[in-house]
Amino acid sequence: MAAGWHARVVERLPSAPEAVAVVARSHPETFALLFALSALPATVVLLHPEPSAWHSEPPFPTVMPVFLTPATAEFAPALEKAGLAAIQLPEPGEAAGPPPAFFSTPGFVIFTSGSTGTPKPGFRSTRGLLMVVRIITEAYGLPRGARIAACLPLAASFGLSHNFLLSAYLGGHVGLLERFDHRSLLNLFAQGEYDYWPGTALMADLLVRAPLHRGSPRAPSICHVSAGHVAETVYDQFLARFGVPIRQSYGRTECAFITAETAPLAEIRPETVGFPSSGVEICCGETPETAVPPGQPGRVWIRCPWHSEGYGYPPNVLRITQLDGWSGTEDVGTLTPEGRLILLGRLDDCFKTSGGYLVSPAQVANALRAHPGVLDSVVVPVPLGGAAVIGVLVAARDGIGVTDIREIARRTLPAWLQPAIVAVRREIPALITGKHDRAAVIHLLETAHDPASPAPGS
Repeated sequence: MAAGWHARVVERLPSAPEAVAVVARSHPETFALLFALSALPATVVLLHPEPSAWHSEPPFPTVMPVFLTPATAEFAPALEKAGLAAIQLPEPGEAAGPPPAFFSTPGFVIFTSGSTGTPKPGFRSTRGLLMVVRIITEAYGLPRGARIAACLPLAASFGLSHNFLLSAYLGGHVGLLERFDHRSLLNLFAQGEYDYWPGTALMADLLVRAPLHRGSPRAPSICHVSAGHVAETVYDQFLARFGVPIRQSYGRTECAFITAETAPLAEIRPETVGFPSSGVEICCGETPETAVPPGQPGRVWIRCPWHSEGYGYPPNVLRITQLDGWSGTEDVGTLTPEGRLILLGRLDDCFKTSGGYLVSPAQVANALRAHPGVLDSVVVPVPLGGAAVIGVLVAARDGIGVTDIREIARRTLPAWLQPAIVAVRREIPALITGKHDRAAVIHLLETAHDPASPAPGS
């Protein structure tokens, strides 16, 4: 299929564009088309399957054809409305001659989430991405032909690397879910045929809460979670239910698989995201030269051989500023004495209250999520009386209210981290990427401000 579509693509290319695009819907036809496009000398741009996400800074190249398969033909009107040139491909047919050289593209453009502004196009070289999947394979001991339970969105760095590129590298089978659904994923687990599941913290949380009607299915031997920290209660429940541990890691759109937990079960520490991956260095501090000792928090810096080349569309890529090969992240963390990384939140999420205390939202949110009745929580600064106070929006099970959340906070957090404003809903507003919509949360907390007095230190 991929070879046949490659021939169709070459026939329809209007010129020799610097970039071509695909609507990265999680579908077998998208897998085949990605193979086909990877054999072109052009950069492959992954568009989110939600048209409202089709904007970026810098803007799309003026000439960037977007190839559609029969499964994505429905996106043609939205592409035209967005000013993008849609090229509809027919069924692939038979390919003539030897197969093309797949993965000869210079690289892929993957967009940041847009949670703090307009999505930015990050350019990742093919060489760097293939280096990542080799390191994943070695870290977890995945065999050739490994079977992957795939439920991550292909438009994201995590999904591209762990679902598409890793399966291509291993020559394995992919159990592909077009979108995450805990019931469908549990059915894949129940087949007992999969070796590897890459997922997110939220997915793991839903898997341990889902009712089981025929006993616990056998999960893949390697369950790897990134994109959020797993609460220790979820880690324990997952291990009890499925018999395998969650192995957490830390990654970013610009640089995947920065850390990984590869220790034996008895040595795993669920409060951390593991050790630096092979070839990666990590330090915490204001700068790499002023790194703080283990146990002290600071900005997370990484030095990694497969880091993103920069933002933009080749050949116009704005290189990422580095200090002697070190790249600063927006995350705050600390290293344990043995070298594991503990994430404490994001620099742009941290804020000072009117009392002068620096608040790490992740610290507050994780304390609340440890309660079994709390499904999710987000912590934000809420303007009140000309200053910022701690606001908390919680998604909780029935029967859990504001008073309960305040009691959980009182028992688990110091006085200066007690929330001033608390609201409880069935779900938390989210962006199309699945991340919390922080602006919407702040608005909800401003309008739902409860009459309780601000907590001490806020």
